[in-house]
This record gives sequence, C-alpha cells and structure tokens, in this order.
Amino acid sequence: MPEFKHEGFENLPADEDTKILSSKRVEVEGLAAIHESWSWDGTLGETLIFREKDLGDRSDDELRSIAVAAGFFRADARTTISRNRDGFALVNFNFRT
Repeated sequence: MPEFKHEGFENLPADEDTKILSSKRVEVEGLAAIHESWSWDGTLGETLIFREKDLGDRSDDELRSIAVAAGFFRADARTTISRNRDGFALVNFNFRT
C-alpha cells in the first residue's frame, strides 16, 4: 500500500482498516488541505483534511460550505465532519458502496 506524506500534514490520523487510494495536496478557498479517496469495509469515500490552526473559529457548517464550494462533492453527497486532538478537521463525503 502506498504511503502518502505531505509537508505540514505529517501526523494525519490513520485507521488501519482504511485503505487510502489517492492523496493530493490542494488549496481550498486559500486554505491548504489534503484530498483523499479511500476504501473502508466495502465503502468508498473521500475526505478533505484541514489543519485546525488554519481554520480560525470557523464552525462545522462554515467548513462544510468551504468544502462544497471546492467542487469535489456529488450533488447528492452526505457529509460528516470530525475534529481530532491531533489538530485536524476532516470533512468526509461522496460515500458509495
């Protein structure tokens, strides 16, 4: 399995059951982010990962709006947002089985 590393995102959270299919550094509304495609337990999905320190006081709704504006979402996409103690905010979307 390939290992992806991106400057400034060295300590990304990893779930051993999730296979990262692709990982690319992108810029979304002036914010550095990582766009990942992944597979987990028969589900495919995508994640935009932001550094919390870059987000200021943006709410989850604001973060979702930023991610939607980036153009990665399918029209019917559901999203989940999580923030972790490692300093990252993750917007998951485009789930399909």
